[in-house]
Amino acid sequence: MAALAVLLAAEHATAMVVRILGPAGTLAGTLTLPPRERMPFPAIVTVTGSGAHHRDGNRTPEDPYRPFREIADRLAGCGIATLRLDDRGIGGSDGDATTATAENTAEDAQAALRFLRARPDIDPRRVGLIGHSYSGVIAPMVAVDDPEVAAVV
Repeated sequence: MAALAVLLAAEHATAMVVRILGPAGTLAGTLTLPPRERMPFPAIVTVTGSGAHHRDGNRTPEDPYRPFREIADRLAGCGIATLRLDDRGIGGSDGDATTATAENTAEDAQAALRFLRARPDIDPRRVGLIGHSYSGVIAPMVAVDDPEVAAVV
């Protein structure tokens, strides 16, 4: 029954395409917000693993494996907003994925945190990171430089 409640709550979430300014140009992504009655929301930024990924965690547009979209939907059902971005040079983001370093990926995550903290519907004191695979190293790098990061997964 609890899983059904999460699914029903996620159905009322709002997903919007966003474009944010990153160090290499525009980063395109999707911001998923929970139902509006619970603002301001805690939020997370998803940070992909090694290699070029689309915002949903898929490597190609045809790839059905989209873990970050599923995570965003589930977190919305729990009242948490999620920002997921296309890597540099992928999807709608500027830059070159083949030359991006760990530091570049960390800079993009920092830009995403700044974007979220500037929004009135996000609680800037409750913004964290979810890093997958390679970004299990990147997310802590960002948190070390930004003591206001509320959580790292």
